[in-house]
Amino acid sequence: MKNYKVQILLALSLLSFIAVFFLPKIPQPTDYHNFADQRLIFGIPNFWDVVSNLPFVLIGLLSSIFILPKVSKDKNLLPHLGFFVGVLLTGFGSAYYHFAPTTETLVWDRLPMTIAFTSFLSALLTERVNEKFGLRSWIPFLLFGIGSVFYWAWTEQIGSGDLRPYILVQFLPIILALVILGIFQSKASEGKYFGGVILFYGISKICEHLDNEIFNFFIFSGHTLKHIFAGIAVFWILAMLQKRKADINRLF
Repeated sequence: MKNYKVQILLALSLLSFIAVFFLPKIPQPTDYHNFADQRLIFGIPNFWDVVSNLPFVLIGLLSSIFILPKVSKDKNLLPHLGFFVGVLLTGFGSAYYHFAPTTETLVWDRLPMTIAFTSFLSALLTERVNEKFGLRSWIPFLLFGIGSVFYWAWTEQIGSGDLRPYILVQFLPIILALVILGIFQSKASEGKYFGGVILFYGISKICEHLDNEIFNFFIFSGHTLKHIFAGIAVFWILAMLQKRKADINRLF
């Protein structure tokens, strides 16, 4: 039965690759950097889109500190550490980008996000599917993710922007994660934690796409709220890992 489940993941991955690369090249939208809230506060342009990255920095840092001592005892936690480091770096990279939104600065926003996306997928594969495969997949996934950003940046420089590989890196891990959570059993009762992750990340994506609409009726823009809700989603992952530690401590 488990082999059948693995085949589902492989089929989804293969179909996604084929579908994306049969699409025409997808350039960066020309108005991408035109965010709703461009207020200058305390001398900082796009103030709220910049400072709303603080949750990524704080949660990424606390989570990295929490899990780092455990990696020496369990190498399977390396993708987990990679995820939290990616979140931490996303906080800095996104703040840097929103301070001066350009295609060049966007590279430093997207690079750490690919680290987080690919590491999350490897961590989930390690926990739910196969420990060895999950761990061994981590570096190749990382390299593909980072390569997708550099490829996109290069295509923009030569006037033929192509987001297809980056789109694959951003969305395929999410699709596979939902499938893995649905068909592979967890070793612990963690449904509510992953439910929190899915809920708040989903809200963050809705806010991202309703940037202007939300800002028209609210003090903050949709993109600012996207950062906050995505940070809350990461917090649920940290809470899940802390619960695991508490459960283990009760056994001894």
